[in-house]
Amino acid sequence: MPELTPGVPGQPGDPAPPMPGDPLPPVTEPDPPPADEPPPVVEPVPDAPTPNPEPPPIVAEVSEPR
Repeated sequence: MPELTPGVPGQPGDPAPPMPGDPLPPVTEPDPPPADEPPPVVEPVPDAPTPNPEPPPIVAEVSEPR
């Protein structure tokens, strides 16, 4: 029986390499925050004040001369 060299693939007892097409191992998602703690309150950031509350006039698109 040949001597086993650690780190060399294909020896008895080594884990089989992943075969093409095998599903990936499940990805562990981060734990959700504990239910007893309220979620952080995110205050809405006010938009920049609009000096003119009316919508801008609609301007017809003009093709640029080539």
